[in-house]
Amino acid sequence: MSIFSKWFGTQERQENTMVAFATGTMCRLSETPDKAFSSLAIGDGVAITPGQPSVVAPADGTITMIFPTKHAFGIVTEEGIELLVHIGIDTVNLKGKGFKYFKKVNEKVRAGEKIVDVDIDAIKKNGCDPIIMMIVANQNGYSFTYKANGVVKKGKSVVAEYEKNMTETEN
Repeated sequence: MSIFSKWFGTQERQENTMVAFATGTMCRLSETPDKAFSSLAIGDGVAITPGQPSVVAPADGTITMIFPTKHAFGIVTEEGIELLVHIGIDTVNLKGKGFKYFKKVNEKVRAGEKIVDVDIDAIKKNGCDPIIMMIVANQNGYSFTYKANGVVKKGKSVVAEYEKNMTETEN
């Protein structure tokens, strides 16, 4: 851990980790106000109430989809883990207003690389919650440990660690 990381409460990114996709206050996905996500029906993960407009890639991978309403995007990591980053609650109703994308579908991204800017004020003015959720939709044979709640910095703070599940048939 570098002295910078010690002072500012961030960890340097290492292998098999995912980084904060926004700067703000993080909580477990199960603690979010959206029942569809807090029930973990789609998958487990974390959420960040953003303090800044940029949303970055939580891991190295490929953008697999951007919803037509621009409120969510998908990434498949190099390990085949499928992630959904969902921006806000009820933001589908904004029909793309307040979202500016810098990446396209099938484009490769690195952890911490900017994907989209979000107009947080516009989201709030339209009665929506700006919380950003990262859902691990397919673990692809990995087990995850999510980090504790608190303030995180996009592209810097580690929000999840994962490791390959070992079965008796594997060597």
